[in-house]
Amino acid sequence: MSDTSNAVIVGGGFSALVSALLLHEKQPNLKIHIIEKTKNLGGLYSSFYDEKAGYLDQGMHIIYETSISSVNKIIWSLMDEDDWLVLDGNRKDGAGIYHHGQLSTRSPYLDLRVLPKNLQHRYIADFMAHLSNVNINAKNSRSAEEYFTNRFGPLIYGELINPVLKKLWRKNGSQLDAQMTRVNLMDRIIFFDEDLMHDLMLSPALRSRLGFPNQLSLPVKYRSPQRGLYPRKFGMSHVINRTKEKLEKIGVVFHFNSEVNSLKVSDQHINTVSISSKNKSNDIDNVYLVNWASPIFPLAHSLGLSKPSTHFDPPLKQVYIFVLSSEAPSMGGAYYIYSYEKGAATYRITDYASYCPDAQFSSEHKNFPSCYPICVELHFSYNDKLDKIDFSELALVELEKYGIISSRGVVKGVILKDTNASFPVLTLGNTKNLAVIRQKVDALELKNLIITGLSPEKGIFFLHDVLENMALELNNPIENIQGQ
Repeated sequence: MSDTSNAVIVGGGFSALVSALLLHEKQPNLKIHIIEKTKNLGGLYSSFYDEKAGYLDQGMHIIYETSISSVNKIIWSLMDEDDWLVLDGNRKDGAGIYHHGQLSTRSPYLDLRVLPKNLQHRYIADFMAHLSNVNINAKNSRSAEEYFTNRFGPLIYGELINPVLKKLWRKNGSQLDAQMTRVNLMDRIIFFDEDLMHDLMLSPALRSRLGFPNQLSLPVKYRSPQRGLYPRKFGMSHVINRTKEKLEKIGVVFHFNSEVNSLKVSDQHINTVSISSKNKSNDIDNVYLVNWASPIFPLAHSLGLSKPSTHFDPPLKQVYIFVLSSEAPSMGGAYYIYSYEKGAATYRITDYASYCPDAQFSSEHKNFPSCYPICVELHFSYNDKLDKIDFSELALVELEKYGIISSRGVVKGVILKDTNASFPVLTLGNTKNLAVIRQKVDALELKNLIITGLSPEKGIFFLHDVLENMALELNNPIENIQGQ
């Protein structure tokens, strides 16, 4: 390999940036290029900046450690040790839900104890009747309906879970891929109080299906050793900016506002990556490796592959509303809550100050000193007409309804982020289309291409999953190329 060999990373999200650092450690002579279609790095892990309120994250984003030490080492190195907040034990990820007209801040699981006793008894009986079902996971389930029915029984699925799926994704469980069940924590349900659960959790079959009613008092032996990291100074962009500085020091070339036009292939190798921006085009030759860390659809197009014959089911439309409150939101210390309430537009609400105290006192809040920033993520169907919706009013109505703010009087500011965001829905049709695209790409047997972005059809949703997959994929092609 010559000193002029190029590695091209397509996408500028957080995992792509980490992959550049990991690749530099393995191959320091490579010239690394990062191609990003926007003007900013970090993807969802970047922050939205408002002149009056400062940095505001796009929902809750915490970096969780992976199972790969080399990746964790890089993540820790992105900031000085004292600049990290470390979230561990039962405080690494506090979640809650709003369901059946009640706000639950102690657990993210459906709590059947709020239901009438006669319904509880029906559901417990049906649950126990299906307890013998084994080896139930998303990978071997044909749909979300099959997964939840086998896990909890048809009564709980049909009367409790499927209505939540329809609220979240506008689809029945029979239309959703089982991997979609990983997005929200619904793989357990709560039937019993803490005292009884201490005994029931001794049974692996019950432990895998029943949720502990208070996540803050989960016994130590059931806790994950995985830790969460967040910058001590509020705003995930502080991490992204530090990472960019590190990449600049090792000579990484950034191509902002740019996209890949085509990939030129010969002898099962990508030799040239042609990119274009608004005013110019450019070819990157002598390509050693291409790490595709973006959605797979443009990859197929860049390789000249045909589209699937069926259409993709559209994503949901997503809107971010940031509310600045003079009093702490009533979320019981939970970092975020999901709304499972039928007809509600709210998808998730995040209380930033619950895990980053600087979110309240940040000097960036020029016009809102000592205010608590709250993020409300609103979801709408693809066909919904949004031009006549007052998003700020809608968010405030639901915050009051859930009891998260006591009154409008505590609201000192409301900020609306642009409404161009979308949230993909993993339907069975979309899974099939993704598989078709992946098969066409794999059939080319390209030796120096790895695909490391989100792969929801494989259950690779969350950042730590993406990082682990990236590290494994990155190691394999390097070994293959060196071995030739």
